Amino acid sequence: MKKLQDEAKAHVATQAALDLYDQAAVDGFNARLDELNQRGDALNARSEAFEKDMADYNSTVTALNQRCAGMVVSTRVHDSVLKLRAVNPRK
Repeated sequence: MKKLQDEAKAHVATQAALDLYDQAAVDGFNARLDELNQRGDALNARSEAFEKDMADYNSTVTALNQRCAGMVVSTRVHDSVLKLRAVNPRK
């Protein structure tokens, strides 16, 4: 997004030097501006989809945390797991 913003800012900065009586130059400027706007719209759409995916993921994690937070493990089982982990550490 930052790259697109920089490109758009640089393009708009060239507007002052644009010959408004040269229709080809004006059309080229406008075409480039339209292309930058389309890229911005596409990025915004992807961002909205990402935000929805992130919200769905967060809901899933919250539900999982609520379910697991109430789990009670006996001391005997806890000690057994610790012993197994000591013998077979995670990689």
